[in-house]
Amino acid sequence: MCKWNLLFSVYADLSRKIFTFPTTSSSAFVKLKPNMEGDLQNVTVCLKYATDLSRENSLFSLATPTNQNAFLIFNVKPGIVRLHVGSAAHADFWVPQAKEVLPPWTHICATWESGSGLGQLWINGMGTVRKGISKGFKLNEKISILLGQEQDSFGGGFDSSQSFVGQISDVHMWNYVLSPCDIIGVYNSFNFTPGNVLNWKEMQYELHGYVILESESKMQCQSGYS
Repeated sequence: MCKWNLLFSVYADLSRKIFTFPTTSSSAFVKLKPNMEGDLQNVTVCLKYATDLSRENSLFSLATPTNQNAFLIFNVKPGIVRLHVGSAAHADFWVPQAKEVLPPWTHICATWESGSGLGQLWINGMGTVRKGISKGFKLNEKISILLGQEQDSFGGGFDSSQSFVGQISDVHMWNYVLSPCDIIGVYNSFNFTPGNVLNWKEMQYELHGYVILESESKMQCQSGYS
């Protein structure tokens, strides 16, 4: 049985904080503790990330004991993001790529509703087409939410070739589908209701392996020069 190196577990306001995943790994991840579980029939997940990976990588992995990819946001390759709902079912979405900015920060929201089965991505405040994924599926079990790795089993089964390398910040999750105006508010960090399942400003999390929690100020010039 694999034993992951737990650095620490904490409950904190992560405003203006960033999780940095410095290298390819099968042991580095962040475990997020949800504020609620059971009977999630509608979902919105938002986060922002920066990476220069050209290979596949996991942005957000939610597993249950019976569904390893119960809700997974996965970069297949530059320009293609895959949304899994209910393990095998998924849809691929084309997303525009930022040019001449290294590394580009991308804000992404994924929405899905059980009743219609419709899923959609929002990239930097712009919506993709809506596609059908797992109509009628419900997240009604205990959940495991990880950043940095894709779960091939509940809380584990990691493959370094699918690991994330880069920075992730501003993670929120709701048990309902946000309206387009609400999503734009999240993207602009203006006058929005934080997630009720995951709230970046009140987050309980565990760091495992080589992951660094940094301040945004470390990635910005503070001398007054533009």
